[in-house]
Amino acid sequence: LFFLHFSDRALLIIGCLLILNIPSKLVELVSIFGFQHYPLMDSRNKADAQAMLFTVSQANFSEMVQHNAHAAYEKLAYQINSGRLWITLGFFLLGMLVGRWQWFAKIDEHKTQLTTICKKSAWLLLIIFIIGVLLAIVVFISKMPTEDNHLLAWLSGLWFDSLNASLTFIYISGFALLMLKPRWFNFLSTLAPAGKMALTTYLMQSLI
Repeated sequence: LFFLHFSDRALLIIGCLLILNIPSKLVELVSIFGFQHYPLMDSRNKADAQAMLFTVSQANFSEMVQHNAHAAYEKLAYQINSGRLWITLGFFLLGMLVGRWQWFAKIDEHKTQLTTICKKSAWLLLIIFIIGVLLAIVVFISKMPTEDNHLLAWLSGLWFDSLNASLTFIYISGFALLMLKPRWFNFLSTLAPAGKMALTTYLMQSLI
C-alpha cells in the first residue's frame, strides 16, 4: 500500500534497484571495507542447515511450526544476507507497475515492448554469463584464494543476482509472447489458476 501512490518512474527505478539487490550490495561494501565483517548478520549456518534437514525430512507439522518460530532469526538473517527480501519486493513492485500499464491484459497491444525486453534480456544474460566465465578463468589462472575472500564473494553475488534478474525477464516476456499463439494460449491458460494463487501461496509459506 505504501507504494500505491508512487509514480511509474519511481516504481521502475526502485524496482530495478531492488531486483539487482543494490541495497544489500552497498551495505556489504561498507561492511567489507569499513568493518571487515561479512555477512551482514551472523547466523549459525551449519547448525541451522542440520536442523532444517531434520525438520523437512522427519518432523511432523507441529514440530515444523515450532522450528519456524525458534529459527525466526536465522530465516531473517538469510533473507537479509542473501538479499531475497529486497529482490522479492522489487519484483512485486515491477509486477504492480506492469499491471498498472495493463501489459498482460492487452498483450497484443504491447507486443513490441515485450519483444524488445525479451531480446535485450537475452543479450544481457549472454554478456553476464561471459563475464562470469572470464572472472572464473582469472581466479583459476591467478590462483586467487577463494576462502574468506569477501570481495570475490561480493562480485559473485552481484553476478548471480544480475543473471537471475535477466533470466526472470526472459521468462516473463517470453511466456507473455507465447500467449499470442493460439496453441500455446490454450496450454498456458490451464496454468492461470495457479498463477492467481502465487501471492497467497508465497505468503502462506511463512505460516506452513
